[in-house]
Amino acid sequence: MIDLSPLTLIGGHYGSGKTEVAVNLAFLARKTGRDVTLADVDIVNPYFRSYEQRVPLEDAGIRVVTGALGGTADLPALPAELGRLFTADPAETAIIDLGGDPVGARVLARYHDQLDDVAFQFYLVLNANRPETGTADKALAMIAEIESLSRQHMTGIINNTHLLDDTTVEDVLKGDRLAREVAARSGIPFVLTTVLEHLVPVLENRVQVPVMPLTRRMLKPWESNKSEGEFEWLHE
Repeated sequence: MIDLSPLTLIGGHYGSGKTEVAVNLAFLARKTGRDVTLADVDIVNPYFRSYEQRVPLEDAGIRVVTGALGGTADLPALPAELGRLFTADPAETAIIDLGGDPVGARVLARYHDQLDDVAFQFYLVLNANRPETGTADKALAMIAEIESLSRQHMTGIINNTHLLDDTTVEDVLKGDRLAREVAARSGIPFVLTTVLEHLVPVLENRVQVPVMPLTRRMLKPWESNKSEGEFEWLHE
């Protein structure tokens, strides 16, 4: 799979699905027996945040860190204990879900000195079906802006191309082609493709990177009363 320890940063364009990816990675890391913390520092978008999954995350033994107001208000408040995660405790896996769009990466600039002293992974979640990142040129421009604002270099690309419930194998393969081109032109490794669970057997032999099945966890507000199995796939 991909390197998740001890510190993993997840960024990308709004709507790319980074929150869904971050939550699924937290559950995956926990299954390895490691202590896991998921920090929700999305100060850009108050909806579809990893904080919404706090109960099942904590039930699985995953510590959840969020803003000072409990994740319920759209205010630029960062959790006081966030700085501790940048120490990269080797006994813990810390996953930080940054805000969507390059502006969310500004959070990292506050911790530039601390990050200079630790090893970490900074993954870009890429959705080829988002107009803002639908071409290699657009994706590369976004990477350049994220890296400039965060003062950090990205270390890996995750293909998370989808069209909600209408996602097809070709959608994922289109994202695979885009991710490979962006990787070749940027020098940032293409490390992972994420897909709905039922597509994994079809795709795992058709892409050159590991495939991670996604469990659908993030819901639209009006879907909260649906029973399990009826949820639509929503990424951020």
